[in-house]
Amino acid sequence: KETQVADTKKKAADAQAYKQKLEGEIAAIPGQIEALKKSAAETQAKRKAHAEIIKKHEQTVAQVKQLEPRIVQLETDHQALIAEAAKLTAPEQAPKKAETDRKAGQKKNELDTQRGQLDGLKKAVAAAPQPLVEFDTQIKAANDQITSLNGAKPAKEKELAGVKKALEGWPKQIADAEKQLAEARAAVPAAQQKLDALRARLAWAQKYPTFLKAAQFNV
Repeated sequence: KETQVADTKKKAADAQAYKQKLEGEIAAIPGQIEALKKSAAETQAKRKAHAEIIKKHEQTVAQVKQLEPRIVQLETDHQALIAEAAKLTAPEQAPKKAETDRKAGQKKNELDTQRGQLDGLKKAVAAAPQPLVEFDTQIKAANDQITSLNGAKPAKEKELAGVKKALEGWPKQIADAEKQLAEARAAVPAAQQKLDALRARLAWAQKYPTFLKAAQFNV
């Protein structure tokens, strides 16, 4: 009976602790939802900014594709001018050679400038930006958690109502168990008296054959 009382009290305490746990979880849900909404909004803003980075990267890649054939043409023109100047060896061709050398120098300067620009553009696009799908995955995960929490709140509230209702019956169960324990304790003296009387009768019965033998001997 004492074990029954202790077990009943433990179950009641466990139910009370579970009630408090549910109440804490329910109370935390609004804050969790707001935190997730904030996180999703921040990720959405980062996504928007990153979309601009991707757009700029694509524009730079397009510039590289446009610039590469121009550089090839400049190299061709530069080499052609050098070759042409090399053929102008006659004294009377000196003015034309000087003009050709000047044009070749201009082409070389233009070529060097374009090459420098191309190198800078290639460095800018060397590392591809993070794809937008990674931001989309984070936003979806946050929204899924929000949906889950919104669905969990009514379920937890319903469960809490059931736990509260069950808690109302625990005091009576504890009182009944304690009453049974008290009754059992009250019955112990009477039971002990019956046991003592039974032991006395048993002791007398064990001695009874000895009494009979003594009486026969005396006869």
